[in-house]
Amino acid sequence: MQKRNDGKTENEILQNQFTAYLLTAVKWQKINYLRRYKKLQKIEIPLELQDFDLFIQADADLTEHLPFLEQIENPVLYTALLQARERDRYIFLTRVLDVRSFLELSKELGLSYKATTHLYYRFIAKVKEMMGGEER
Repeated sequence: MQKRNDGKTENEILQNQFTAYLLTAVKWQKINYLRRYKKLQKIEIPLELQDFDLFIQADADLTEHLPFLEQIENPVLYTALLQARERDRYIFLTRVLDVRSFLELSKELGLSYKATTHLYYRFIAKVKEMMGGEER
């Protein structure tokens, strides 16, 4: 049977103070999250706008005849993809663009699940290193 916290002992007072602190912290996190969300909504362009669709279409018209690798605008990523082995490049692009699971990729390539994830994350680490990012 549980004893009711009536706030008379030192431990109960401390527990009540911590609970009040926790509730206040959660409340402020929620308020800050909603403020950031509202700010982003003001900045972002709604997808329903017709002009935005025309902008996307015009950009697609310019690049649709180019090979995929030449459509990549980031020079570091482009270099990394050119330098990568065919299998690593395939795993990365299939995972990112086709949104396929590691399990599907491992079955298709005849690798273990762990090997497939290792190759993918090793490629990501190489790209981060090339971009000057921090390594673990």
